[in-house]
Amino acid sequence: MVAAQSTLDGKLYGLTIWDIYGTTWVINYNKAIFEKLGLSEPKTYADFKALCQKLLDAGIQPIYEPFSDGWHHVLWFPENGPRYEEVTSGLADELNVNKAKFADNETMLTDIQQFKEMYDAGYMGQNALSDAYADRTKALAGGKVAMILANLTFPQQVEHDYPDMKADTFGAFVIPLADNQNLNINPAGPTKFIYSGSQYVNEAKQYFDFLAQPENLQYMLDNTPEITSLPFSGLKSKLIPSQQAFLDAHTQRGTVYQTAVNYVNPQWMDIGKDLTAMVTGAMEPKDVLASIDKRRADLAKAAKDPAWNN
Repeated sequence: MVAAQSTLDGKLYGLTIWDIYGTTWVINYNKAIFEKLGLSEPKTYADFKALCQKLLDAGIQPIYEPFSDGWHHVLWFPENGPRYEEVTSGLADELNVNKAKFADNETMLTDIQQFKEMYDAGYMGQNALSDAYADRTKALAGGKVAMILANLTFPQQVEHDYPDMKADTFGAFVIPLADNQNLNINPAGPTKFIYSGSQYVNEAKQYFDFLAQPENLQYMLDNTPEITSLPFSGLKSKLIPSQQAFLDAHTQRGTVYQTAVNYVNPQWMDIGKDLTAMVTGAMEPKDVLASIDKRRADLAKAAKDPAWNN
């Protein structure tokens, strides 16, 4: 999946060294809280809603969702791309050639309606609109919040900030909106290219070869705290056993829509504004999707995309 982002007509043009698995966005949950209340990982949205209510009834905030940064709450929508694709096969391709629209897709509508339902029910707490992403580890380390949508390696971040709270305190499950059970992967990441007109192409290729040597990749893994795995064979990752087991168990996976679908990622913060307007009653879910379509059309026309010429 990683090679695909820099491949054209079967030829690989770039070198991507990026932790695509450790940075996967999943629901991290406090296992001790779940065990105390007899909760299990949800397989459907109904399961998720029910466990959120049990947490709330027990005086535990179900989810920490920091709206104030403007970007984090958007994740609940495009990260569920594999589910949209599962329900409507080939949807991303249809969207990319202007043969389909977000506003016409029932699964997308269900996703954001359920997101609003969670907010309305108080599952994100009373201060979600002012909560900040910078406070995420503090919020989950306090034991009064059960879950957060965060990177798979969020538990390592908590342990780094609060050493008494070990990473294996947390478990993970996929985003369950719209009954999703697919693992959402974003294969895009920082990628190095060589300028074809350079007089140092051969030297640059040698540099790339140096970077891609197993011993050098392993050194990078071992000495870069924020990197826990790299998409190269033969390396020893820093994922804890439960995280590796999670990845191994989720063989049904797909690409997130901010990467699979054109003209989505550039409007990320605008989508965030619309979703905030939606949860505060200033915008309807269907209008959020229509707004995405409108911005996609504007971006496509500015790019002179032939699929939007008609």
